Amino acid sequence: MLLSLTIENWGPFKDATEFWMIPFPKLAQHKGRPVPLSKYRMKVLPIAALFGANASGKTNLFSAVEFARDFVLNGLLLSGRIQRRPYVFEDAYAVKPTRFEWNFFAGGSLYDYVFSVSDERVTYERLTKILTKTEEILFERNDQTFTGKLFTNADARDSAYSTPGHVLFLSKLIDERFDGVQGIERFFRSIRVIGSDLQNKALAVREPHSQLAYGLRQLQTGIHELSSAPAYLDTLERGARESLLELLYRHPGKKFEISAADHTRLIGRFDAAAHHIIVEKRLLEHRTDHGRRLLSPQEESSGTRRLLSLLPQLQQLVSNPEPGIVFIDDLDEGLHPLLVKKILSDFMSLLDGSKQSQLIFSCRSTELLDQELFRRDEIWLSDRNADNSSCSLRPLTSFVDENGKYIRFDKVIRRDYLNGVYGGIPRFSKDNVFVRPQE
Repeated sequence: MLLSLTIENWGPFKDATEFWMIPFPKLAQHKGRPVPLSKYRMKVLPIAALFGANASGKTNLFSAVEFARDFVLNGLLLSGRIQRRPYVFEDAYAVKPTRFEWNFFAGGSLYDYVFSVSDERVTYERLTKILTKTEEILFERNDQTFTGKLFTNADARDSAYSTPGHVLFLSKLIDERFDGVQGIERFFRSIRVIGSDLQNKALAVREPHSQLAYGLRQLQTGIHELSSAPAYLDTLERGARESLLELLYRHPGKKFEISAADHTRLIGRFDAAAHHIIVEKRLLEHRTDHGRRLLSPQEESSGTRRLLSLLPQLQQLVSNPEPGIVFIDDLDEGLHPLLVKKILSDFMSLLDGSKQSQLIFSCRSTELLDQELFRRDEIWLSDRNADNSSCSLRPLTSFVDENGKYIRFDKVIRRDYLNGVYGGIPRFSKDNVFVRPQE
């Protein structure tokens, strides 16, 4: 589970910006929702919602998560320049390293993992295991100088000094299946980042068709059942096809679904015994007074296509016993605010503190700013700073009134948000955007 993430010099996050999932002390709302970590006598939030105006940093937060995850898991496959995105409005930041710090719970232990990268190399890296009363640095790396507890092991020393300068030492340990990092690897592999554009991104299919069909029926989409028909991978663009094939070969027997450019949804599975890839296309069954009709996803609305991707991801979080973290950018993209509220209300009703999974998402629907739905510590605001180029993040629990009092449990926060009390709303001129003043 993610406890906190700090980002520095990435996109609009010029300075160190921290996002955390730690409950606010003595908050009485929805008491049963936080997940207990009994060993450490603490709790972690299973959900967080990020609100903010356009160009306030929401998407950049999710892109930072995706970059860091991929850099940890796939760093050995990369060559050339490190594809970071430093702050661009001051020249000094082009050469300043980009820094990430992850604080997380994995495999029964807490860890703090920090790494900094320039365009060419890893400049700093440290992995610390946090014990109940103390902590131990497993390794620390300054450029190519290594120290820490792991280096009492000869194999770890050999791995460290054979790690290329542009590759994380943690990536090398994961690749070599070094004992003790399996839980950390599972943590990073459990992270899924879903953007507003879901094309060309393969997602694991874990729930039966019947569960998704049931959800679509409850939301009155007009879809009664799901079906499929034989298909071919030729309809996919080259990059999407290669991405899907890589997943299929790596996970024989498992199903993965991907959306093509024309919105056709293909499901693939690699049969290792027959050394054969089975491909089907998703079909949607509608039943009316005029009979039964099978439609393809491209014939559905953009909102329905969005649901076809989102519902399985949310279902997995509440039904899969394995921990997972799903980041969704613009969760409400193409969906009616009341529909989004229904989905989240049903989802959150199942968050009873028993599963170590998390949903972190951004949205613009102010209908969700409701304390009957969210705890105050589950609501975050993103905003542009006074320099109009960098961005910051703040939890709702950081706001106080003129008397220094925190927001009350019965406060109508939606109204205050729209009035600009918490920031995170668009700032614009009163002049007509379509009428340019005469010079």
